[in-house]
Amino acid sequence: GLSTALDEFRMARAKALLTGAAQPIKDIVACVGYGDVNNFIRKFKKHEGMTPLVYRKKMAVSADIQALES
Repeated sequence: GLSTALDEFRMARAKALLTGAAQPIKDIVACVGYGDVNNFIRKFKKHEGMTPLVYRKKMAVSADIQALES
């Protein structure tokens, strides 16, 4: 439904922001439209299988490896 589509959009936007600049998680949460950081972290973990911080670190390592390979 609409709620699921909105969550998908918010998660996609959050993932893009997490892999970009080192913006604080609380700012990303506000930017994607969640009012509560803990609620966002819970939803993100359910959706991605990891917390936003772990996701950010994993993407940073992935980007470093890609840079080394090119």
